[in-house]
Amino acid sequence: MGTYGLVTMVYGEFNVFKREDILAVLRKAYAALSDGGFFIAEPHTFEAVKTFGNSQSSWYSAESELFSDKPHLVLSERIWVEDRCVTINRHMVIDALSGEVALHADAMQAYTNEEYRELFTEAGFNEVGFYASLTGDEVDLNENLMVVVARK
Repeated sequence: MGTYGLVTMVYGEFNVFKREDILAVLRKAYAALSDGGFFIAEPHTFEAVKTFGNSQSSWYSAESELFSDKPHLVLSERIWVEDRCVTINRHMVIDALSGEVALHADAMQAYTNEEYRELFTEAGFNEVGFYASLTGDEVDLNENLMVVVARK
């Protein structure tokens, strides 16, 4: 029996996992929760993931940030893969001094509310609810994110 009353996964990180991997995360969270415990996720909406994938390519330069601690240029493209409901993000990072290129990629899986419910149910959760924000407040609502609350 688990010992935690709450497990959280916020700011869209839910969507970076493939279905089988997020299901493993949910099962581990379920096992870690005490009876009646809650899992709160803040995943992206299906439409947000699709919109990201259909957005234009972009670029920027930076002195130092996530991709490099040296001056660099980042060329980014996003691709929506309709038959898999996934957005692929690719980034070419060009070192400003050496011209060396590094490639980075990630993916975001889109889920409908029914698919979110199926994932949580398959992991063992018996109560699954959907909300517009973590606080319930409409003022600071991030329209790209939603909240899923599941109870063990």
